[in-house]
Amino acid sequence: MKFSLSATTVRSAWQNNKPFIAFLFYLLLIHSLLKIIFYNYNHHLLFGGAGETSSLSAKLSLVKWSLAYDLLTLLFINTTLLLLLQAGRLVPAKLSSRIILPVFMIINTAAILLNVLDIFYFRFHFQRANADLLYVIAHPFKQVFHFNAFLIILFILVTAAIIWLIWFLHSKLYASFLNKKHGNLVTVVLFGCMAIVFIFRSNFSNILLPSYPLVEIKSNELPIVENSFHTFAYSVFRGGDEIPTRTYFSDAACDSIFPVKKTLQANTPTPGKKNVVLFIMESVAYDFFDSTGIYKVRMPFFDSILQKKHVL
Repeated sequence: MKFSLSATTVRSAWQNNKPFIAFLFYLLLIHSLLKIIFYNYNHHLLFGGAGETSSLSAKLSLVKWSLAYDLLTLLFINTTLLLLLQAGRLVPAKLSSRIILPVFMIINTAAILLNVLDIFYFRFHFQRANADLLYVIAHPFKQVFHFNAFLIILFILVTAAIIWLIWFLHSKLYASFLNKKHGNLVTVVLFGCMAIVFIFRSNFSNILLPSYPLVEIKSNELPIVENSFHTFAYSVFRGGDEIPTRTYFSDAACDSIFPVKKTLQANTPTPGKKNVVLFIMESVAYDFFDSTGIYKVRMPFFDSILQKKHVL
């Protein structure tokens, strides 16, 4: 009799928590499928000049970090959704159905679409989505028609399919809430995990870094395991953190060790010698400076240098 009662309790608990677990599982499956497509579509860019990981342990590390960051992203979004739906039981149902649910449908859709977009956009940026994408979003139609028409149509169809799928999953989850399948155990577990993370936040802060998997994987493998929504959110909301400036040597001490400063007399040029202007920039593609590139922006002074001088 006790065994039967225990089995009934376990079954009842599973039925109560199954809808939210299934909801997370399907979202994780979608993100994982997008990772596989990303890997195959950009394989030649990631491993064109370097050897691909062949050992089983290295491949398992890729799978581990990929699932970890996808699950971290989904829990970050949908733990809040679950807690708000639980709180929504205390207010009229219209508040949950008309405000909470649509907001998180948009957020989950955006998370998936960012990963879809990076499948095709990675070749231009060579990294996952970050705050630089806000510039592209601010000029959505300026360069869009330079892309292959088939890819544009495919992206629109995929976007429509994803919107429908996310709406279906959220509707099914909300319907289970109306049927009193509230996921109470999952709520308690996730709330406890949030409390632990908050208490030991200094120990968990490093894991939030999108580049943290580099402790185990190669740099060209990092884009495979990253989640685009995570990298974008981290880039936008990290608050512009910068490495503090430190002065280890004075200018005089540096010059005494390795003098590199030279003074050029502009009025007395050496015959036969030419001036060299060297530009060193980070995270800027050559297409933004090439006069024949579709992403070229107008820079009068820089353009004048390009017209008069020889550029390597």
